[in-house]
Amino acid sequence: MGEMLYQGKVKQVWSTDDPDILEFRFTNQISVFDQIIPSLIPRKGESLNRTTAHWFKLIEQEGICGTHLVEVNAADRCLVRKVEVIKEPGAIPRDMEWVFVPLEIICRHYLSGSAWRRFQRGELTP
Repeated sequence: MGEMLYQGKVKQVWSTDDPDILEFRFTNQISVFDQIIPSLIPRKGESLNRTTAHWFKLIEQEGICGTHLVEVNAADRCLVRKVEVIKEPGAIPRDMEWVFVPLEIICRHYLSGSAWRRFQRGELTP
């Protein structure tokens, strides 16, 4: 059994037997405005895990970039490659592989704000 290395608001990071692989465990906790709400949402961790895996697989299938996802190993858990997080972009060696690059994907079932205006102008398509 590994040890918990980090705990965020809705995710825990655990070590594994392989020093290059970590396990993410998604919780059923609710986080709103950086605060944890005391009640839980049943199977929220599973939903977070499946959503995460879905988008990372799409990113790789479309050839955008490789991701750290190795496999979904339980409903609310996945195995990921351990990466070195370098917070200063100029400090990344050019020959380094598996460097963490922050990539945020926001999925909504509607458009608003500047995205809606860009869609209306024809700059975005469905």
